[in-house]
Amino acid sequence: MLSQSSLPSSPVTQPFNLDEYYIQRCLQLAKRGITTPNPMVGSVVLDKHGRKVGEGFHALAGQPHAEVMALQQAGELAHGGTLYVNLEPCNHTGRTPPCTKAIKTAGISTVICGMLDPNPLVAGRGRNALQNARITVRHGILEADCRALNAPFIHFMETKTPHVTLKLATSLDGKLGPRGAQRHWLTGPLTQQYVHQLRHHMDGMLTTATTILADNARLTVRYIAGGPQRQPIRIVLDRHNRLANHPKLALWEDATPVWRIVSNRYKPNNDGNTNDDSGTTPSPEALAHRPDDAILYAKDTGTGLELRSIMAQLGKAGISTLMAEAGGTLASSLLTQGLIHQLVLCVAPVMVGDNAAPSIANGLTGLATGSPALAGFTTVHQQRLDNDTVWVLRPSNDT
Repeated sequence: MLSQSSLPSSPVTQPFNLDEYYIQRCLQLAKRGITTPNPMVGSVVLDKHGRKVGEGFHALAGQPHAEVMALQQAGELAHGGTLYVNLEPCNHTGRTPPCTKAIKTAGISTVICGMLDPNPLVAGRGRNALQNARITVRHGILEADCRALNAPFIHFMETKTPHVTLKLATSLDGKLGPRGAQRHWLTGPLTQQYVHQLRHHMDGMLTTATTILADNARLTVRYIAGGPQRQPIRIVLDRHNRLANHPKLALWEDATPVWRIVSNRYKPNNDGNTNDDSGTTPSPEALAHRPDDAILYAKDTGTGLELRSIMAQLGKAGISTLMAEAGGTLASSLLTQGLIHQLVLCVAPVMVGDNAAPSIANGLTGLATGSPALAGFTTVHQQRLDNDTVWVLRPSNDT
């Protein structure tokens, strides 16, 4: 006969946390939106009896915010109820009216938000406006999860520079492709679709003139069911001002703007001449039919363009999320200068087997100088797509 002490102990049941449950639901809803440069936000409304009567999410920048959508669904049942949202409601007029006004008009009695908004236009002002209207406000619910969801938005608000994702497709032996190959896909169709979904969430796509000329790349969003609703701006590091003399590239076939970043040596002087007569002399008529394109100038270090100043320029231009797709040279520069906030590594189950083939490790010899932690990454997500494996990683030293 078993003694009482030998029986398995009953599992400890954690108390159900209603606030966390509904903030988690807000996070699920928020992921449905394509909102950059705005944050992803979801909202849930309970009536005064605690029954869910409305849900909403911010679908696209410029469209109604999550709180407004949830309140519209709830209607009169929102009066005296509770509104959950993963980010503090706004109290300013932008492309849409302030959410605090809609909350007060609906008669909500309590607002529970995951985190305060780092946007200086909000930053506690939404909370204060609601409290001044005698609405109870609580915040700091699943804050780490809320911050993780909107890490790009938070980074942009705190630094005024883009949150940069580097995407690399590699073989098992770390090669970017066979030597000299053009448009040689290592990964399969599902991985390519995944990458285009990532592009869909970006303000800008970054590459080099070398990649454009070698691959005749478009750098657009494709393979999206129903067609893409938005296209990122194509941003090309064109140090020697080469692309203007190639008007028949596939890059120019799409109407989405192309921003070329050129060495400041080619910036015209007051007399209309450039500071440097070497290199390519572009034809001013070649791309005159593209009025939305732009040329930006950056400091030339002698070996390349100064990337940190470029990031500052792009931030001032409103580029909050940026994905880099290029060869090993740009990838190495971004990694060694600590400009990467997320690494998406798409690994195909193939071996290139050529020591001279381009590698993701080319130029990375100084990455861990002084501290091995500089070369470390934290796994955020991993998944299989057919035979490929996709890793989403965050540099361990990224804050």
